[in-house]
Amino acid sequence: MKHKDFVDPDVVVSDASTGEARATPSSGSSSPSRAEIDARVEQARQQMIELRRQQDELEREQKDLEDLRQREEEFEHGKAEMLNELGRAVAAIEKEEFDLNKQSSSLSDFRQIFQENIGKLQDIRENEWRGNEVKAHLAKAVAAVESARAELNRGRAQLPFLGEGPVHLETDAQLRGAPAAGVASAAGFDFSLELQRGLARSLPILILGVIALIFWLSRK
Repeated sequence: MKHKDFVDPDVVVSDASTGEARATPSSGSSSPSRAEIDARVEQARQQMIELRRQQDELEREQKDLEDLRQREEEFEHGKAEMLNELGRAVAAIEKEEFDLNKQSSSLSDFRQIFQENIGKLQDIRENEWRGNEVKAHLAKAVAAVESARAELNRGRAQLPFLGEGPVHLETDAQLRGAPAAGVASAAGFDFSLELQRGLARSLPILILGVIALIFWLSRK
């Protein structure tokens, strides 16, 4: 009788299990599937898109901040410039206002002085001078003309719009509305008149003298 080989069933099971374990690869060392790779690629792409969006947003925010800073600098520069320019303008206006008020006062004073001198010159009636009064009246009249000339020259020195240069003798006629030689001619006319009157008063004496001379000569 032929005996069969004895086989331990536990050993057989163990060997079978070991072989199955060797045939089946471990899950930890398995390669990722195509779906997993695609999912990872899509995730990375989405992360890149998000990062780009955040970068764009940061760049816009940076540009807005730079624009805001530039506007603030322009404001500060403009404010300082306007404060300086407006301050200078106010100072210039105050000075001009002071000068105008001073000039206005000077204008009023000179207007009154000139009107008074015009009145004095117009009150001179050289055609009415008679006899021994001519010399005294003429002296006063010349003094009035010289005073008016001095005031006008002073006014021209302070008020440029009145004209340049001092007033000379020929301009005295413009103040009186008569020729410059009016006083001299009037004085000359009165002198001739007085001379004629003197001759008229002396004529009888001269006639008597001539008659006496003729009578004396006839007796020789």
